[in-house]
Amino acid sequence: MKIVKLELSRTEQKILEELQVNGSNQMRERSLALLHCAAGKKITWIAEALNRRHLTIRSWIKAFRENGISGLERSYSPGRPSYRQKELLPRLTEYPERSPRDYGWAEDLWSIKTINAQVRQVQYPANETFPSVKCFLFRISHLQSSFPGALLKLPN
Repeated sequence: MKIVKLELSRTEQKILEELQVNGSNQMRERSLALLHCAAGKKITWIAEALNRRHLTIRSWIKAFRENGISGLERSYSPGRPSYRQKELLPRLTEYPERSPRDYGWAEDLWSIKTINAQVRQVQYPANETFPSVKCFLFRISHLQSSFPGALLKLPN
């Protein structure tokens, strides 16, 4: 594979070198790839050295050419959108605002068992059951404004 010519200004060179010291892991890796490219290394050599595909290295170089240093930053989170953030957490903060009786339960106070059963009843995926609900409730139970003491009973 041929060498891709990348010329860096002194300022860009300094910024990329600074990222090697103070940047995030992602920015260190990307800046290193650009520094190697500017030093005349082949794309395949850089890809092998960083354990990345050559297409990935090329995409970093293209992003740098189009947007400079800011083009190396990722503006999104890769992967599937979080079900917990979009669906589960808003629902779990909604439940304690009302009594379990309002949802058809024969209890006056919310317990983790009741909230977990309510979550299952609303047909949330099986992987969002008791452990994650329990952890969530314990993490935010100190926020009295979110969970009025009369509506939530946490087991010891």
